[in-house]
Amino acid sequence: MTGVAVAGYGSTLRGDDAAGYRVARAIAEGCASERADVRVLVGVQPLPEWAAELAEADVAYFVDAAPTAGGAAGVEVVELTPTPVGGMLDGHAASPAALLDLARALYGRAPRAFLVTVPAELFGFADDLSALAAAGVGEAVRLIEERLRAGEGSRPCA
Repeated sequence: MTGVAVAGYGSTLRGDDAAGYRVARAIAEGCASERADVRVLVGVQPLPEWAAELAEADVAYFVDAAPTAGGAAGVEVVELTPTPVGGMLDGHAASPAALLDLARALYGRAPRAFLVTVPAELFGFADDLSALAAAGVGEAVRLIEERLRAGEGSRPCA
């Protein structure tokens, strides 16, 4: 078993949409670099190919940007359950819950999973995050690393 999978996604060319991607990269360079039981997945969107990695994990975090109205919301964490898509899985619209169901269908198991959303407001063509999303990225990294340090997976971070 992998222990923990952190899957961050979003377009690095669309401003705040890169928040999930940046969280995953930060986790890969931080706590996960010290642990063989943490697998970090990054992409523009959730990919069906991730199902194999998810099936090996005990816990998974999906990290994505979430548009906010007025910028008042902070990082939110919601537990996910595997959800069948009711037909063919579209690689361009695979939700985290659908990927969990795919892992269960193909490999016989799916991890306990959470969706971590980072507040976002700017989705135009840009390399940089808004101040709101940048703060949310930091908060999401701290939250996930705290959970890793608390011992999620097979051992805590140093």
